Amino acid sequence: MPSVHFTVDGRTLAFGSATGSVWISENSGDSWNRLSADLPPVSCVRFG
Repeated sequence: MPSVHFTVDGRTLAFGSATGSVWISENSGDSWNRLSADLPPVSCVRFG
């Protein structure tokens, strides 16, 4: 199951997938940048 997390203001979102990709959006999901494509399955993402 994919994991999605967002900041309190809702503008920055992160998405992790079971295929090992992590994506981030800094404009409420209008566009996305892939941060990684070769991780193990991602079950949780979180802003610290």
